[in-house]
Amino acid sequence: MLTRELLKLFDWTESHLAEPALAAAEALARSGLTRDAVVVWLDQVYTEPQRYLGDPVLAPLARALLGRGYLALECLDESCCCVAQN
Repeated sequence: MLTRELLKLFDWTESHLAEPALAAAEALARSGLTRDAVVVWLDQVYTEPQRYLGDPVLAPLARALLGRGYLALECLDESCCCVAQN
């Protein structure tokens, strides 16, 4: 299971990133993914958050990352409430 200590390795110590990251990690682990696979998924969301705005598990983390100042090239879900900032 992912812990806050592991999230520090990703530099996701900000609470608005840690909480959705932990929630996503727990949901992915419950689906049967290994810890390593969960880390890969979280890393992919971190790298390209705009790709995961429509995902029911990963969207909260993607929105938190986008709200942190990442530029979204295009939002894939027209009904979402994401805020992309430059």
